[in-house]
Order: sequence, then structure tokens, then C-alpha cells
Amino acid sequence: MYESDCIRFTGLFTRESGDRVGRQTRESDSRLANPTTDSRIRQQTRESDDKLANPTADSRLRRQTRNPTGKMQHFRAEDIEVFKAYCQNNVSRFRMTAEKWGVTVGYLLGVQQGSLERSRAARAKAKFRYDTGPRQLIALATKGDAKERQVVLEDNIHSMVILEHESIGHRGYRSTWKAINEKYYGISYDEVLYLLKFCRQPDCVLRRTQSNRHGTVSPEPPQVIRSNSTQDLPQGLAATRKQSILGDLHHFKDQFNAAIVDAICKQDLPLLEDIPPSVLAVWRSSTVGVPRLIPSNSCWRYPLEDEKLWCAVMSTVKETRTKNEIWCFGQKEQGTSPHQVTFQLLQPNRERPLCLLNLELKKSDFQNSMKLPHELESMLTYPAYLKPGFAINITPKWAFVDIHADNGHNGLTSAVLCEKLWVFYPPTDRNIQEFASSTGTQGRLIRVGPKLEGGLLARQRKGQTIFIPAGALHAVLTLDATAGLVPGITFAAWETMHVPLRYAKHLAVEQPDHEQLADVLNCYLQHLDEALHSDHNPARASAVSLWISHQELLETVILPNSALRQRAVKIWQQFFSANPDYSKGGICPCGKDVQGTPFDLHMWESHLLYLIDGNNGGDS
Repeated sequence: MYESDCIRFTGLFTRESGDRVGRQTRESDSRLANPTTDSRIRQQTRESDDKLANPTADSRLRRQTRNPTGKMQHFRAEDIEVFKAYCQNNVSRFRMTAEKWGVTVGYLLGVQQGSLERSRAARAKAKFRYDTGPRQLIALATKGDAKERQVVLEDNIHSMVILEHESIGHRGYRSTWKAINEKYYGISYDEVLYLLKFCRQPDCVLRRTQSNRHGTVSPEPPQVIRSNSTQDLPQGLAATRKQSILGDLHHFKDQFNAAIVDAICKQDLPLLEDIPPSVLAVWRSSTVGVPRLIPSNSCWRYPLEDEKLWCAVMSTVKETRTKNEIWCFGQKEQGTSPHQVTFQLLQPNRERPLCLLNLELKKSDFQNSMKLPHELESMLTYPAYLKPGFAINITPKWAFVDIHADNGHNGLTSAVLCEKLWVFYPPTDRNIQEFASSTGTQGRLIRVGPKLEGGLLARQRKGQTIFIPAGALHAVLTLDATAGLVPGITFAAWETMHVPLRYAKHLAVEQPDHEQLADVLNCYLQHLDEALHSDHNPARASAVSLWISHQELLETVILPNSALRQRAVKIWQQFFSANPDYSKGGICPCGKDVQGTPFDLHMWESHLLYLIDGNNGGDS
């Protein structure tokens, strides 16, 4: 996770705090290795340490591990490595790592000291028990789970999934998940879904389904397809998936703009499923994480009815008079009717493919239909703020949206009866500078894309939702579309509050008069408003610190815009009115001791005065 200036000022999420937690964990491990309790505890602890080396007592798993040429032959070694990389890149708080296993067993065996350790031990005992006979960690029954389940170590997830999939006769995702969820704790549905797509058993239900939809599926990798680059593609499963995407691009080369296809191929970008560690590090240092593909059913509050959504869209298009959100090849179209876009859903036009963006379904039942999936909620430190409203893009086949950013918001976008290819770039300073300097330029993906770092390719299929991290630059191609409806929402998270300011810094230099500068500042003020009025002290502290640390920039970009000044003044007035004793008698993030001075008075005099001067002496 990145460390922004705002987080360093809070004192709660600093590197020192992380080191303190790490020391506590290491001390817990040390107590496990050298307990000071009686001989019975020492014996149990030694047994738990032995268990860490082979934590599952399932004999089928041990036989399978010793004989990898058995049933696991239907999953290649490179498939397993790809799955392990997926688990590393997609953290789950329910997953049981070896370190977490050891600490939990230590709590259950009574190895703890101090009030903090006792509290954690109480929580562990409420959720787990340790069976010293077979030396297993057991998750206790809950209201949602009627019986106890065996806890599976992270390193053994793939083995358990494969064994259960084999034992039920290679049935589908849901059957395999049901069998696993009844017996085991620590395995998610998304992990089952991700791993089973690699099954190479010809009689597997999943492969038969693919055969019925797409023709016969060969168990062998397809023929190597090379891009226009002179370098060979990487070997293994990553190459196979990449070859498939590049093959589709070459197939559509005569239908899309050939220069766009060549620009993507020449960049030789890795796939979202196969992110190299160096690229992953760039993303994590610049925003909240990497893009993610998520099953759409986990992002909707109730099952989505395609027909109902289609009727709502057509009704809105009939009533709307908006014409400035229609695009063609990355450029706004003037004087084009939304009905021309919907007509292309029936009859695509590859010479002039149109797309309608940000159509708001204000009078429909879909206003609050989307939600944050669990994997995103667990990734964020505090609950995110969902922006009111529900917007949809209409993207016929062959539609193309050039490189752009969503002004610092995080986004969720679902594919309804369409397939898309996404090109992503992280919001690093280098990328934002290149992007800002090219404002108003046509063909950004072709001209600017090769200069950007950390790029990724992602193919979004029907029934998938893609998570767009705050500030991520992205371009989108619609490969296929039956209906081409793309609903989505945006949300703010205080961890990404600094991203709009990073854009503002570069836009203020490169394009100070461009409308996008006002857009990103409004996005920042929305983040600020939500953080200051949240119930979480670290979020409020971060908001205050970020404002002070970027005071010079904010004064430069907000002062000329009266609407932004008035909005900022209102936000701070409401905050201090609701929190009159905030940081009373403390030290301001600017370093000044405000002991004996009201903090709001210090803020208005030292850090907010230019807002009032710009408003001609408005009352604070």
C-alpha cells in the first residue's frame, strides 16, 4: 500500500506502527517456538508446530501431494503457479496463512500475555478450536454454517479444490463450491471459480459447456500468435492467454482502426491475470491497488434483469436531450442524436462507431442496484462513499474510447451482453505528466501509450464487472456486443484522496485553463467532504493533513475559481461547526503547537485564509 503524506501525519498508519505490529507477530511466533508454560502446553505447541509443516490430516491430500502424477494431471504445474500468484495479488482476510495459523493455534493453546493478546485470543476462541488428536484447526459452527469445518492453509487451497472437483466427478463451479464450503474454511468462491477454469479433463462439465458455446476445445495450447514486435511472447499459460487476446485483436484488425491494434500489440503489455512483480509494485505505490475482474452477481443487490435494464435505457434515451456525451474514436461528436447510438446496437458501423457515455437513469429502479463486492470492501481500510446515481454507457460493437481517467474516483463497470478489451496504466507522476501534456491530442493511445509505464491488458467478458482503481488511465475497445450496455458506479475512498491532487498538480502546469482541472478538484473536494464528516478519526486526520501539505497547490488552483472556493469554505465551516473541539490542545500537521489556541482559528488564519480573501472577506 502506498504511503501518502496525509497518512504519515495521522500517527496511526505509519511505518513505525507497521513495525510494531510486525514485532508483536514475531513475539507471538517466538512464544510458540519457546513457550514458558507447563509441559503440557509445550507438548501441544510442539505438535502445533509440526502441524504447520503439514497442517491438513486429510490422507487423500497427503497421497496426492506425494504423487502429483495422479488426478492432478488435469491441472498443469504452470496453472497452479498462476493460481498461487492470483492468491498473492488478491488478499482475503478469511485466508489462513502459515503465520496466521501459528498465531491462532498459540492463542488456542493459551500462549499469550498482555491485554491486547488476551483480546485477540478471545476472538480466536470464539471462531476456532484446535483438535489435538488429528492436530487440526477447526472453524466453529455459526448461524450461516450449521456445522464445523476444517481450516485449510493458503498453500493447500489448490489441492483441496482439485480433490473435491475430482471427487464429485468434475461437475460445475457451484457444485464444487458447495462441496468445499460444507467441509472447509478459508477458501472463497472466487478462488474456486478462478482455479477450475484451468481443468483439462475432457469430460469436465466446464469444458463441455465451453465446447457447446464456442466449439470444440482442444486440450493443447493454440498455435503461437506473434504481435508486430520482433520479440517472442513469454512461454506457458500466460503466453497462451495473451496469444488468445492478440489473436482476437488481429482478427478484428480490419474492423478496428489498424493503428490502434498495432499500438496495443507493440507495447507487449502483460495480462491482468499474469502481472509481473515489478508492474504490481508500480500500481500499489500509486493507487489503492490493481484493476480486478469480479463476477457481476457479487456487485448487484439483486439479480440483474437484462430486459428490464434495456427498457429503462431506451426510455431514458427517448427523454434525454443530452448530445455532448457521444464519442467516436475518442473524440466528442457534436449534433449527434442518442438514437443514432442505439441504432448502431442493431447495425454496427465500423467506419464511424459511436458510443454514448454517462447516461444517468434517474427515474429507474436501478439507482441503488449496485454495491461494493466483499473483496473490495475488505481491501479498503474504511467503508467507501458511493456516489449517488447510476450511470450507463451504450457501446455498440467496434466502439473505442481513447485513454482517459475518471478524475480520481474509483469505479465499478459491468459488462451486460458485451465483451471488452481494457488497456490500463497506473496514475504515476510520469504517466500523469505525459497524459496532461497531451490534453486535446487525438489518438492518445497511439501517441502517448508507448511512453507510459506499468501498462496492463484485461479482457472483460459478459457477466463480469471490472474494478477501476482511482486515477487509473484506461482505454476501452468493444470486441463484441449483443446489447452493449455498460452500467457502473463510482465511489470515493480516503486512501485515494491524494490521487485527484496528483492530477491537479500536473494539469495546473500543462493545461491550467482546461475544464478537466476543475473536474479533478471537484472530485478532491468530494473526497475531502466525505472524509471530514466521517466517523473515523484517521480519515479526518488524513484529510486535514493532506490539505495542509498541499496548501500551495490548492491556493494556486482553487483561488481563481469562485465556485470551488465557495464549496471549500462551506465544507470547512460545516466541519468545524460539527467538531468544535477537534484537535484541541494538540499539534497541527504543519508542526505548530496550538496549545491554548482553538484549532479552527489556527486553520482559518494559517491554512484557509486565502479562501476567505478570494471570497471578498466572507465570514468564517
